[in-house]
Amino acid sequence: METPLLLPLTILVFFFFLTLCPYHAHAQSRFDVIARSCRHANVQDRDRYSRAYWKMRNEMLDEMSREKFSFKEAGDPPDRLYLFSQCMDDLSQSECRSCYRKLDDLLSYCLPSTGGRVYSDGCFIRAENYSFYRENITPDDLKRCSDGKEQEKEYTTMTSNLVVQMALKAPARGGFIVMQEKLPSGVAVYGLASCWKTLDQEMCSACLANAASTSISCLPSSQGRVLNAGCFLRYADYDFSNDGRKGEGRAAGLVHFTALHETCTLEDLSSSFYFILFIYLLFVEEGGDTVAKYVAYVFVAIAVCSLAILIGYYVGKSACKLSSHPNKEGPEMEMSILKRNLQFIQFKYSTLVKATDDFNESRKLGQGGYGEVYKGTLPDGREIAIKRMILSGKHGTEDVYNEMDVISRAQHKNLVRFLGCCFTSAESFLIYEYLPNGTISYNLFEYLAEGRLTEKVDTYSFGVLVLEIVSGIANSKFESAETFETLVGHAWKHFQSNTASEIIDESMEGRDDEEILRVVQVGLLCTQELPSLRPSMTEVTKMLKQKNVELPAPSKPPFTVASFSL
Repeated sequence: METPLLLPLTILVFFFFLTLCPYHAHAQSRFDVIARSCRHANVQDRDRYSRAYWKMRNEMLDEMSREKFSFKEAGDPPDRLYLFSQCMDDLSQSECRSCYRKLDDLLSYCLPSTGGRVYSDGCFIRAENYSFYRENITPDDLKRCSDGKEQEKEYTTMTSNLVVQMALKAPARGGFIVMQEKLPSGVAVYGLASCWKTLDQEMCSACLANAASTSISCLPSSQGRVLNAGCFLRYADYDFSNDGRKGEGRAAGLVHFTALHETCTLEDLSSSFYFILFIYLLFVEEGGDTVAKYVAYVFVAIAVCSLAILIGYYVGKSACKLSSHPNKEGPEMEMSILKRNLQFIQFKYSTLVKATDDFNESRKLGQGGYGEVYKGTLPDGREIAIKRMILSGKHGTEDVYNEMDVISRAQHKNLVRFLGCCFTSAESFLIYEYLPNGTISYNLFEYLAEGRLTEKVDTYSFGVLVLEIVSGIANSKFESAETFETLVGHAWKHFQSNTASEIIDESMEGRDDEEILRVVQVGLLCTQELPSLRPSMTEVTKMLKQKNVELPAPSKPPFTVASFSL
């Protein structure tokens, strides 16, 4: 062989290409799926619809690589197929191609439904059986708020200004913008906004105005995304874009390492193996130059090791995906929630495990028919209440949907605030704020355990307040030798034993025990387990004012020892 120096140079270049992939394997990908939803209805002619889809998706691949944007339509109503996809402008052509292929594959699982959407931070794809290209805002739009640390007030103010500025500027700049703001203190916020190219400037403005307003509701969360029908908006406390424009993204000349990571596929690994084999046969087996032989031995060995590392990485990555989703129950539940347009924060299961010391018994607040309630502490110090659901088939799943729907929409000073949820293949969790010393901490247990939000929740609160006054003990500070016993349960036990006088605060002066026992009975009527049995506040007032009104016998309250399923 006449060119011994060509061999090491060739393999060096190849080896450099290989090492780029594992080096950036841990970079956060712009291709990770944020949300996927499928339509409920199915098409009439499944075969024709599917054939049209597979044909159009392949035709769109080249256009996405060139233009980073494509839409097609084919077929006849009512099964005419409309397909659209677009990448963010800051992605390179190769990145866009990879992103489209990933989302396109996920969307195909929606068939034979009439359509669906898939969002990632880098691209978007949608299919429907009607022309949706001019839609900018729909009831199916979503938002995603991070479950990470909450930011300081200056971050909140700066972020609000940033998303508004993006909404104002992007429509006049082709429907895309990347911006950032920094304070001398080092606090920074980064944002990206993009309209789909099927919208005109006016529709783009309306879409981003809505997205900006919606994203502000995520604050003070450190990250927020709005996934509208016609646009995408995101903010975060770190630089996530691939943009190179001065003052509006990363520094020019930055290599798109995420793209390198994503484009190093298993197909590429297979090609790499054959390339190594070719080099070995060419320079070693054919009896080439002696120096070239030794250099070939060294570099082929290094290349093989690098290839082994890459294969190990991909095998490990696949194993992680399998362990994260051992079956489809968790993802399917999340998909059903997305279809209902329920807005929530998705907590990681690992976050809940750490927050509760692996659901330690000492962290348990109580247990009821709907599951167990644990107290947890997030990394930023916030205390939360975690409801570990006990589901029973379709009915139990429906209860979860309904509870999330009601509590996420309800705003009341006496209602615990719903923060988010977590779904695994085996369990479901709902996360609420924890009220350690609040005057309504009793509502937390009653609501979380029984999973009901009714107009009688204030009646329950009043009943607990009455028992607190009579006993002189705050419900949140009540201590008992019996596991899970609450102040309400304690009062109920004494009432049943005709020893209710024992719970009366001894410091009460000039007390009338008979009148106080009547008040205790009213308190127990207000805290009955079934909301339908609780009196209205009008009736409560009448009971307290008119002593001649006969009081019915109260039934047991929630969280009595007998009601636990231990």
